[in-house]
Amino acid sequence: MRNYFELSSLSQRTRLVLGVLLGLAGAVALGHSGVLADPPAAPQPVAAVPLKPVQAHTPTQAQAPAQAPSDQAHIVFTTVPPAYANVTWGKKLLGRIAPRQPLVVVRPRDSGPLDVMVRAPGFLPVQVRAHTFSDSRVTVKLTTPEQKNTLLGYRQPIDAGPPDAGEFGPPPTEPATAPLP
Repeated sequence: MRNYFELSSLSQRTRLVLGVLLGLAGAVALGHSGVLADPPAAPQPVAAVPLKPVQAHTPTQAQAPAQAPSDQAHIVFTTVPPAYANVTWGKKLLGRIAPRQPLVVVRPRDSGPLDVMVRAPGFLPVQVRAHTFSDSRVTVKLTTPEQKNTLLGYRQPIDAGPPDAGEFGPPPTEPATAPLP
């Protein structure tokens, strides 16, 4: 009976790969155990450093303190191609985008997503979501009604033709009944 776990039955290439993998596993295990770590260095004598007197320091223009993150998020809306467009949030008009002039909306940071509609004359309306967890830039691609077939999810309208008479002809009509005397 043949033993499937014998190394002699494996090809030379497979034995080489197994040897490399076992070697790497052993090296990783030794590295994590700390056996191969460098011995701690002997402490060096510390020379005494004379201390300078502390002077009052005023920050200069070049050394301005780093600004803390503000509590407001700035969302910048632009359109491609550049066009006049209205940006609405529900029924509220947030502003208008002019060609080559973005609309900047300031909202409280982490106040939730902002679902807006961008409407431009001659283009299809576009619904966009902007997030307020950081400053963001939203570029809206405008599409003309003639190019709506290029949009993801577009479905060709179905042309069913004239109503079919069916297999047995048109449905029977009710005979007109005269009113009873």
